[in-house]
Amino acid sequence: MPQLRLSFNRALSLAFSRKKLSITCASLVAAGLMMVLCKGLLTNASMWVALGLTFLFIFIDAAILLSVGIILVQVYRDEVRQIKVSYNKVIKNSLNVLLEVPFFSVPLIVGYLVLWLVLGLFFLVEKIPALGEILGIMLSFAPFLLVLFFILLCLLHIVVLFFLPPAVALSRLTRLRAFKMIFSRITSDFFTNILLLSLAFIPVVIVTGVLVLTAFLCTPPNIEAFSVLGSTVRWFFIMVPFAIVLAPAVSFFFNFSAEAYILTLNDTEIK
Repeated sequence: MPQLRLSFNRALSLAFSRKKLSITCASLVAAGLMMVLCKGLLTNASMWVALGLTFLFIFIDAAILLSVGIILVQVYRDEVRQIKVSYNKVIKNSLNVLLEVPFFSVPLIVGYLVLWLVLGLFFLVEKIPALGEILGIMLSFAPFLLVLFFILLCLLHIVVLFFLPPAVALSRLTRLRAFKMIFSRITSDFFTNILLLSLAFIPVVIVTGVLVLTAFLCTPPNIEAFSVLGSTVRWFFIMVPFAIVLAPAVSFFFNFSAEAYILTLNDTEIK
């Protein structure tokens, strides 16, 4: 417990570095821009298209955060060692690792796109004359299970964002060895690892919840009367302060992921 308290407080105290927050904020703005564009594109879109693009942009945003997380973990390592941080050097040293990030994300995204196309088949079945409605009712469990799987993929991305950056940044593990190490860590001590993940994610959830509530309360009642362009631009200008306020929580998330990696570094690591 004392070591956990020390790790938590250290991760929190080093989450407010100005340069680190600048990098985090820039990545959140890029991710937020994707979501704003998604919201604009989904105006009057069908349910199938809306589901597909929403989750696709979420997975792309996760890939952006994964790249930034690897950089932030390396920066945090130097901060803990009280080494002067050179962001240009960190980024340069991380370039080869960052180029491998798509290989971590692409399999999940490709798998999702395949399932999304399968989901589209069920929507097409409902359009069959005469039999479509009956078949749609009988097969209603299939879209439910597919959407549930999409949500589980989102949760899997959160797990990857927490466990993968320190494994790649601190131990320089290859893709396969990193995933083996993550699986080994979780299965060997599920309770501890989920507890550490929850501690890291709680600030993100709280800050995001407050920001979403604030945005909801500030949304004018006649927002639907706005043009698509006007509504999209409006959400963009809301998204920028949203990203700025959320940046410290995200920075803490990756700081604590590095602390958790060191705390649980034991015989479960792949040798």
